[in-house]
Amino acid sequence: MKGKTVGGVKQISDSKNNQTRPKQQLKLYGFANDYYYVKFKKAQQVLATRSVNAMIQLQQSIVLPESLKITIDDYKLIRKFIAYEIPELYMCDFGSYIANPYITKLNFSYDTNTIQLQNTLIYNVTKLIQSTTSSRNTLAQKYLVWITKHSRYGNIAETNMKHSQFSPLGPFNGVAVCAGFAKLFKLLSKLLNKASICVTGPASNGENHAWNMQKIGLSWYNLDFTWCLKQEFPRYFNVSNKLLGHRNDSVVKTPVCSTDRLSYMVKNKMWADTPEDIQKCFADQFKKGKICIFNNKIPPQKSLEICQTWLTQREL
Repeated sequence: MKGKTVGGVKQISDSKNNQTRPKQQLKLYGFANDYYYVKFKKAQQVLATRSVNAMIQLQQSIVLPESLKITIDDYKLIRKFIAYEIPELYMCDFGSYIANPYITKLNFSYDTNTIQLQNTLIYNVTKLIQSTTSSRNTLAQKYLVWITKHSRYGNIAETNMKHSQFSPLGPFNGVAVCAGFAKLFKLLSKLLNKASICVTGPASNGENHAWNMQKIGLSWYNLDFTWCLKQEFPRYFNVSNKLLGHRNDSVVKTPVCSTDRLSYMVKNKMWADTPEDIQKCFADQFKKGKICIFNNKIPPQKSLEICQTWLTQREL
């Protein structure tokens, strides 16, 4: 496969003799049923579908009818959608566009080793699913165990690591930031036909962040694999919007999760919202010999006083 430079960007030309390209057909991944996609306007859906198909085939550009009235805001929305919801195409990107006033042409840019990166990613993801014997019901738990053992949160200042850390290949390389962890889970979910999305926005500490939501039954739950890596317990696993504390700025309004019934802390009786619950939780864990209580309503000092009072009464 030969490359040529177009507009200062290295482009990849297609080759009829190339047999290495992964067969990435949208129907295999349930693209039309994607949570965000079905909420797009018709013109935005057309832009998303045509752009993804073009990048799968490594086309250099597409022409769009002016009657679609594709705006620059539409362009930005779909570009972000593809970056997070179609992570198998992370090595492809929107380039320049022609707009007057509506966008009528889009150019695409590609890494010089796009085919190799696609093959490597699909191979690694397939192998990960097989080696962890993951299913739709167990994927999230097994993925968290896997990244805990095989990867760490990275520092984007590390030399030559920024590109891979933000990509779904990052965790396979042993280092990733939040976007890398979120995109890989999204790709794994797609291959297993599991409903999930990537969510972006300011974390509870104010920093830009990315995490996931997965659908279990009829409800959606938040999964923050990055922050789970920083905790002794998977505190941010299947939690509500309130407990998570992040704010989203994703491409469309995301689902709202208002229950923590499947969270690790609730299932293991480590969560308490009232003084009575804290005392009960503390007593239960005291008997087990290991204490860890989470809450987001009562100040730490007050929680400590409640526990100390229980201990004093117990000794009387």
